[in-house]
Amino acid sequence: MRGGVEQGEIISPGLFSLCVNDMPSPSRHVELALYADNTAVIATSRQPAHSVKYLETYLSDLERWLSERRIAINVLKNSAMLFTKTGRRISKPRAVLFGEPIETARLVETRRSGE
Repeated sequence: MRGGVEQGEIISPGLFSLCVNDMPSPSRHVELALYADNTAVIATSRQPAHSVKYLETYLSDLERWLSERRIAINVLKNSAMLFTKTGRRISKPRAVLFGEPIETARLVETRRSGE
């Protein structure tokens, strides 16, 4: 038995809102930005390695929640982006969802204002 509705159906946004109403609550270092059927998970910290850890922890919770509700996502459409201050060295995040690595779109270095 297949669940869901076709993309673009008039009922889709309402059903999506009902489905995500009980998504796992993020920690104080993680925020969610939801728009239509897209969700951005935003992890922040002064230490990039901590941001990656917060992201990985939340993704683990999210994966469990999705599995319990039998909600399928296209893991290949996910990507990660890491913003750091210029000159900071950080290895690429190795976030994983449903056993598939999340592609790192790019590492972006930013400068402090006034520099």
